[in-house]
Amino acid sequence: DRHRWIVANKKFGHYIGAEPEYLLGKTDFDYFPPDEATIAWSQDDEVLATGKSIVVEQEMRLPSGQSGWYEKTKSVLEVSDGRRFVVGLARDVTAIRRAERALKESEARWSAVVASMTEGIVVIDDHGRIEAANRALHEMFGYPENSLLGENINILVPGPHHEHHDGYLSRYRAGGPHKVVGKVRNVEGRRRDGALVPVELSVS
Repeated sequence: DRHRWIVANKKFGHYIGAEPEYLLGKTDFDYFPPDEATIAWSQDDEVLATGKSIVVEQEMRLPSGQSGWYEKTKSVLEVSDGRRFVVGLARDVTAIRRAERALKESEARWSAVVASMTEGIVVIDDHGRIEAANRALHEMFGYPENSLLGENINILVPGPHHEHHDGYLSRYRAGGPHKVVGKVRNVEGRRRDGALVPVELSVS
């Protein structure tokens, strides 16, 4: 009787495409391809042998015809008479994985657009650390590509203006008025060799 389902709720029945009471006594081999069922049984045996829970995630097509990503957790339940059972929990994480994939695709498109721009683009966090900078910006300031990542933005600002720039960031973190956001200003930047260059700065 090992591996037979003895309890099933409505959600599991929905995944399988059958009423829960009809599933009692069935096994993975009754509804899943042999290779998937074999893996499921192996996981059950591992949980019973070690007493440790496992969490696995896989893309699969359910017997109900529903396809997606599912996270399965399997644990041991020991009852008062010493018998031990495997309790399985399944969670549909399809929406989460699709959102992550959409975000990655969006980031990839953004990176491709920014990389191809002739204007220098730099992204900083609220403490002034450079999180992203395109090739044009590196070339403009005389730095090898990607070498600015993690540096403070002040590396591109002439010394006398460091205090002003730090003040802008402090006001931003404090929720104060963003006087430079949305405006275009003509300022000076500092190249790697120390030379000053005129820069048209737009902050958004």
